[in-house]
Amino acid sequence: MAPIQHRGLAAVSLLLLLLMTALAASAEQFRRPWGEPVWEPPHPRGQSIAITLKTDPTQDHEAACVALQIGMNLLMTAVTVDRAQVDVEPARDVTLFPTLAGVELVNPANDFGTEEYQCATQDGPTPLRDILANYVWMGGRVVVCGLCAIDRGITEPTYGAIGTAQQVHEMFLYADKVITY
Repeated sequence: MAPIQHRGLAAVSLLLLLLMTALAASAEQFRRPWGEPVWEPPHPRGQSIAITLKTDPTQDHEAACVALQIGMNLLMTAVTVDRAQVDVEPARDVTLFPTLAGVELVNPANDFGTEEYQCATQDGPTPLRDILANYVWMGGRVVVCGLCAIDRGITEPTYGAIGTAQQVHEMFLYADKVITY
């Protein structure tokens, strides 16, 4: 009877080893947010940051100015401190999520290039439209709240895309930090 028990124990051990190998292999096949084919575990350096903008920039553009400049700062590899360049660790990715009235930032009906919508920057006043363009140019993403955009008649945002339920879910699920304006 002892040899049968050893064979049974060996079979169970082999089955557990195969199951653990299969689980480890499937763990490598998670989806990335944004529909990329494979999700990788977070890198030891750099974080995924989501910035939500709920303030209507047509009523108070300062929140959008600050949110976008914080986003750009997080994407930088160096910043200026006392007139000297200092190396910093950049975020792995930064996503702006305009939601509620904040979706007005990407409404094509709004012109944020006028004198009325100037942002205070280190280089002097800069139109909000240019700050948004620079944020995107630096690699910042814009994922627009779909329900909020639809409610305001926005079907083609000026920057980014209207987020799907899956994109929004994964953006917040995988975010290391969420900043709200």
